Amino acid sequence: VELVWSKDGLAVEAADDLNPLPASFTAKGEEWTVDVRVYDGALWSEWITSTALTVANTGPVITDASLTSPSMTVMDDMTLIITSSDVDGDNLAIVSVRWFLNDVEQGTAADESTLPGTALTRGDVWHAVVRVSDGTDEIGFTTQGVTVLNAAPTVTVEWPTNSTALEALTPIIATSDADGDDLTLVTTWYKNGFRDATLGNLSSVPADKLDPEQSWRLMVMANDGSVWSEGVEA
Repeated sequence: VELVWSKDGLAVEAADDLNPLPASFTAKGEEWTVDVRVYDGALWSEWITSTALTVANTGPVITDASLTSPSMTVMDDMTLIITSSDVDGDNLAIVSVRWFLNDVEQGTAADESTLPGTALTRGDVWHAVVRVSDGTDEIGFTTQGVTVLNAAPTVTVEWPTNSTALEALTPIIATSDADGDDLTLVTTWYKNGFRDATLGNLSSVPADKLDPEQSWRLMVMANDGSVWSEGVEA
């Protein structure tokens, strides 16, 4: 058997006698024909030409899609990350993104690849269904569900502008918790480098403990019932 392949009317010598024709020879939109003749050991048949075949579009492929954020808590937006490809080299576009909260589709954030942190609540389970198109065909992918985690509380400490031994040393301690949890505060006071155990968990130093030229240091941590904040030193 002899085969002569032609692409868009021109013979492709490198493809002679290949059967099947490898996919690496073809691209979307090309028109291929093959001329065939056979030999019985004595004579060759006449050449027969196939009907033309146009190489069709190959749909895109989503190899992975997942939801991620820096903390996976209400502190950060949740973003859809997609890994996709197209063998035809077509530009791919996200056609739609559908968000599901505890398996119930949500109308908010539809067609957006980022879910704002303000839409999240600790303990919620979110997943997304994304559809990608190459301009001709579409493909869908469902992400794994992710659970919104507990957000750790935060603490800031600011000293008063002027501190004297005539009045209590009372810093401004501000706490916050993105989940709205009640916080427990732990304070540790150090005078001239040494811990003062009598001031444990107090928010100020009484005036009768103060003298000029003393050096005071404060360590503060907050707990939301599950996790501790980072320790803040002032």
